[in-house]
Amino acid sequence: MKKGINPVLFLLVFSLVSQSALNSEESDFGLAFSIDAKPLEGVVHVQSEKVSDGFIFSPEIENRSNQEIHLKEIHAVATLGFKIPKNSRYMVGSHIMASEISTPLFMQQYESGSESDRVSSFMYLLIRMSENDYRLFGLLSWNIFLTELYIENGEIHLLADGENRAVQVGKSIPFEKTVYLQSQDWQDLLLRYSRLLAEKHNVSFLDENWIGWGTWDYYTKYFGYEDILDNIEGAKSFNHEFGDWIELIQVDGSWWVERGDYFETNDRFPPMKTVMDKIASEGFRKGIHFDGFRASSHSMIFQKHPEYFVKNDEDESIRYFDYSHPGARDYIKEVISNAKSNWGAEYFKIDFMTQGMLPKGETHLPVTRLERFRLGLSAMREAMGDSYFLACNALFGSVLGYVDGCRVSKDIKPQYDRTLENVVQSSSTWFTHSILFENDVDYYIIRSSEDEDHSISKSPGKHSTMDYRQNKLWSDFIVITGGSRINSDKIPTLKQEKLQMMSNAFSQPFFDSFIPIDFWDKFRTKTDAPQVFLAKTDEEQIAIGLFNWTDKEDTIQLLGFSSGDIFLNMEHGEEMTLENELFELELFGYQSAIFFYEGAISFEELRRNLRRKE
Repeated sequence: MKKGINPVLFLLVFSLVSQSALNSEESDFGLAFSIDAKPLEGVVHVQSEKVSDGFIFSPEIENRSNQEIHLKEIHAVATLGFKIPKNSRYMVGSHIMASEISTPLFMQQYESGSESDRVSSFMYLLIRMSENDYRLFGLLSWNIFLTELYIENGEIHLLADGENRAVQVGKSIPFEKTVYLQSQDWQDLLLRYSRLLAEKHNVSFLDENWIGWGTWDYYTKYFGYEDILDNIEGAKSFNHEFGDWIELIQVDGSWWVERGDYFETNDRFPPMKTVMDKIASEGFRKGIHFDGFRASSHSMIFQKHPEYFVKNDEDESIRYFDYSHPGARDYIKEVISNAKSNWGAEYFKIDFMTQGMLPKGETHLPVTRLERFRLGLSAMREAMGDSYFLACNALFGSVLGYVDGCRVSKDIKPQYDRTLENVVQSSSTWFTHSILFENDVDYYIIRSSEDEDHSISKSPGKHSTMDYRQNKLWSDFIVITGGSRINSDKIPTLKQEKLQMMSNAFSQPFFDSFIPIDFWDKFRTKTDAPQVFLAKTDEEQIAIGLFNWTDKEDTIQLLGFSSGDIFLNMEHGEEMTLENELFELELFGYQSAIFFYEGAISFEELRRNLRRKE
């Protein structure tokens, strides 16, 4: 039997097909393509690269006709030498903050019993074949084609809109790279996938542990300069009482006159330089938000330069920047350079990023939506230089190597069911944190109705229905997941017990790793959140977070520790010593607790062996 993989190429009359064969008499191995294109002549080459316990596939579409090919739809089936059994459980995780690309987003784990049910991903599929056999198939690139992964008839499929992308005579263009990995350990698979992505995309990012305050969640678009001043005073008072924790003041959306015009403020504000100078004069760092991919049809930039925008008739009120046009790229660089150099912003939250890659239409260059998006992304990163870049509502894979932080869940709302949805979504992205970017699970909000006043947003979704215990659950979740801690309540109206809660959270170390230990027991519904999290800091300080998301008492029992191990309660400092190898904790309804682990077992050992007692 021969070793390795050799591509076997062949052409069908009505489709372009390629297949790589694992040199085995029993099975084919690789990717089988079918492509809708005009004219139907060409071939797909699939190069295969062996990696530890898996393969990387790098397809190229070659035009062998005597005229230009225009791609309509690209479909491939991964022939991996096995069929996925029905009723296998598989995880698609979260691949985007919100759900503009595919639904359902929150059904992270799925019992595949019906072929009509299809849960797809624009990032990866993790399949649990058995208790000690896990397979991962994932995308490695997001350069030209938005590619969807899904399971059908026990096989993994890839599907992409060709968007009429041209392939010149005698030329080739790459299709998106994919990887297939296999392991006995599901954690290892996701970590290997994340590290492979980091390597392939030359990922590096600013390691900033942000603690601050932002405008959006309490006020949404209904805020002005006086609201910022009120909360600057609230932040100063908080820092004076509890320590200098709050360092960032972030001005979120709706400070502009028209979306797309980001040089002037509306009549609720003085010039933005005045706002930013005030923030700096009070001792805070400065952050700013804008929609980097869209503009209002009433904006000056659209009126003056309609050629900078995608020509489409889908929504006359909103226009989408065509970043294949050099003028559009120069404009967004000027916007960012002005905010950075003249206003002193060092934290940029660029929002609605996925919407920028969705609209079709005529563009300056004949590029796909993803190519157009990445041209804009590159221009933004260039203009920001060493500033912090937070991607908001981005397809995770599309921003790798460009951003420092990425929102990994939908906008938080102070209603409990919505909080649980955010916990579920954010928990599924544990393996990206501090490897691909810093995870941002959204604002740190802890208000109840008694912490609100007349200045709160007119949006009913921002009026809290949560009590103290539920607020504390979200507070502890933000801590254990290790991302930014940016409050977005109205600080002056928070009651003393809430200020103390915030102080307790802000004073804790930041964790660079967190893992939901009961991963395969949860994610069955959009509010079925993990209860046990293991975390560590970059200095190897280990913690466990335990959560009872229900209103009923619950007892959590864990195996994997040693007799005599010591645990320190993060909030109260109380010490607990294990009398045997069983860790047991009773939690009241809506109660959480985080403990520092003082035992001798390493984080690597714990993440592999820690488990709930059945």
